[in-house]
Amino acid sequence: MKQALILGNIITMDEKRPFAKAALVKDGVFALKKSLRIILCIIAVFSFTMIFSGTDVFAATKPSVPERVAFSCGNTNSFIVSPNGWTVVSTKAKSSKKAVASVKTTDDEIFIEGKKPGKATIKTTVKAKNGKKTKTFSFQTKVEILAEDIKVSLDDIAAANKYDKLLEKYSNYNLIITPGVDGYDKVSYKNYEYYFFPEEMYTVREYSSSMYAYGYDTLTDDYYKYVMNEEESAYDYYVWYVMSDAERDALRTEMYLMPSMGGVVEFDEKYNEEIDSIGYIDGLLCLRTGMPFNNDFFGFANVPDEWNKAVLETWYYIDPVSLEVSSIYIYVNDGSRRYALSSRHAAGNAEVPSYCNSLREYAEYIQKGDYTNPKKITIVYDYGTEKEEKYTRTLSDDIYAAYVLKDGYDLFFDKEGTKPFERPDELPAELLLYALPTSENP
Repeated sequence: MKQALILGNIITMDEKRPFAKAALVKDGVFALKKSLRIILCIIAVFSFTMIFSGTDVFAATKPSVPERVAFSCGNTNSFIVSPNGWTVVSTKAKSSKKAVASVKTTDDEIFIEGKKPGKATIKTTVKAKNGKKTKTFSFQTKVEILAEDIKVSLDDIAAANKYDKLLEKYSNYNLIITPGVDGYDKVSYKNYEYYFFPEEMYTVREYSSSMYAYGYDTLTDDYYKYVMNEEESAYDYYVWYVMSDAERDALRTEMYLMPSMGGVVEFDEKYNEEIDSIGYIDGLLCLRTGMPFNNDFFGFANVPDEWNKAVLETWYYIDPVSLEVSSIYIYVNDGSRRYALSSRHAAGNAEVPSYCNSLREYAEYIQKGDYTNPKKITIVYDYGTEKEEKYTRTLSDDIYAAYVLKDGYDLFFDKEGTKPFERPDELPAELLLYALPTSENP
């Protein structure tokens, strides 16, 4: 994927934004380079793996455990200690009733085996550290062993969480994604937020308390608009994806950590995600799935050897009636420790940020194309071959525009590929450019 500026000046921003090797700027506006795409892709996983990490969303108050748990007789279920800013050192637990056959613990997880229908109380003692401070906490969890099995499938959950169905019920739908604190590669942002509307989506990427990126996507076409906000200065620019709709959507998913366009969660059999346990925790249906950890899927730069045999755990917290997902947590469990990777929260009828209207107006201006000084730009792929494709956009000098090419192509002024494209000082009314294969893509 190649990205550069058509309208605007190019400056280097390495010191201010180390994740952008060469920022593409006009009056402070920059487009994201491939280096940022790679950082974002560290946790770019399919919809079902982008989830909430308890250590990231709670203040360092004290660890916690569920107050109520219920699951079917004859099964083994479990719940974990939410560290809430602490580091769990050890956990001990015991049951008060014979409805529970056994209680076992690891450092941060309590396993309960149901013997017969009935109720019991699990008393848990947790030793945890916060900095140099070590404390012991005591908890009680009410447990109910159910006579009947809990029947729900991954297909049921996926069907209940499709966006078209959710947007029939809600005026909008909001997702918040937060990287986990235990990740071996630190991503460049703190939170990533989506606002879904019928045929529209808005995004917010929070890099720091003073730097945000806002985005707008109509979902049905290829118009994009982003605002970079740093030190109280906001800028707009438009990204032109020079490719087919299908290619653009696939790249968009990878490049900007877009969730699946189909629904909040989607399951793919090829990843061998299976239900490990199912029960109720504090009134929500809790589903835990597992599959072998595969680093090719994540692309982490540094992974311990133990992770090669680790399990990727996903915990889904779901409304028991509607089956709508409220939050999800993902971990890597190597058998000795659970590592939080990322987190996700979903809700309907969210409060809409004020920037949404301005983004829509900007995109409508670009789509309408009623410019006082129009610039027609045509880019031709594989000129003179059977694979030749042509894409044209009409833009304007007052639009900060960047193009994105397919992987394996560079842009040239001439069809022979001897004059690499550099943005001219004055853009002509019509400009013909050639996207030609690189040496790595003959």
